[in-house]
Amino acid sequence: MINIWCDFLERNFIKEQLPKLIKEGKVKGATSNPSIFANAFKSESYKEEKASLKGLSPKDIYESLAIKDIQLACDAFRGLYEAKQSEGLVSIEIDPTLSEDAEASINEGLKLFELINRPNVMIKVPATKAGYKVMQALMSEGVHVNATLVFGKEQALETLKAFKLSKSKNTQGVISVFVSRYDRVLDPMLNAGERGLFGILNALDIYDIFKILNTNPNFRILFASTGVKALDSTYIDPAHYVYTLNLSDCVNTLPLDTIKATDFYRLENEPTTTKEEYFSKGTNQISSDRFNRLLLDLEYINIKATESKLLEDGLSAFKLAFKDIFKMMQG
Repeated sequence: MINIWCDFLERNFIKEQLPKLIKEGKVKGATSNPSIFANAFKSESYKEEKASLKGLSPKDIYESLAIKDIQLACDAFRGLYEAKQSEGLVSIEIDPTLSEDAEASINEGLKLFELINRPNVMIKVPATKAGYKVMQALMSEGVHVNATLVFGKEQALETLKAFKLSKSKNTQGVISVFVSRYDRVLDPMLNAGERGLFGILNALDIYDIFKILNTNPNFRILFASTGVKALDSTYIDPAHYVYTLNLSDCVNTLPLDTIKATDFYRLENEPTTTKEEYFSKGTNQISSDRFNRLLLDLEYINIKATESKLLEDGLSAFKLAFKDIFKMMQG
């Protein structure tokens, strides 16, 4: 069964619900990002702590709150991590406004690692040209790295190259391949029975080439952006991106609602092994040959340009979330 991580953190959730999910064996790690924290900090559970930090800069207040959440989550997962270093990891992202500044990002990543002071923290780094240098530098210092906003093979290969160049022996690294965002771009151009497929096929293609080129068991593919935004005739199951990407040597980080909707018995008994097997599952009954021909028909789709736009949009969304957080901290 695939390793499920929770793509959500919030103070009360960490204290009250997360321990139960861990005890039940449903989640083996957690991820966060600026958008998750922007929503979490609206909760009343931070009110008193925010008031006690009044007078500090918005970024200092954000870091104080976020670091406390990450520390609590790391502590909740510590038992899993001590038993197996590939489990119990918790991710926090470097300030996205630094995504094109390698030196500043390296310093930021090392600072967060030191302040959080937990061995099972993972530093999230966007897969940009500058980001590859950051990943290599952090992993060389023994910092676990989550390479985020990966959309295409080229990004995945550059990330794997950075991981290898770090020459780390025990450091964990995950390549977070974003899935559903591709489908949100292509679905409007496809017929009903052909939607909800490209993100999965792209993720499996990246997984296949990664398996050929990677020899380090500490490096893995993580499937991200795997929640369903709204149920309809294509996405009839909130776990649409869970069962079809059920690879035992990978990770899938899921929003809390998707975790609650997932049939874990089915996950344990229906592993995914090949791309072809995917096409025989789910509600979209379409052969891989037909799908490949369909992509050839869509010549007006520039996949490289689409990947670049998705990366740009992802970075912009996280930068906007940071601005929203800072406004909150000033209020």
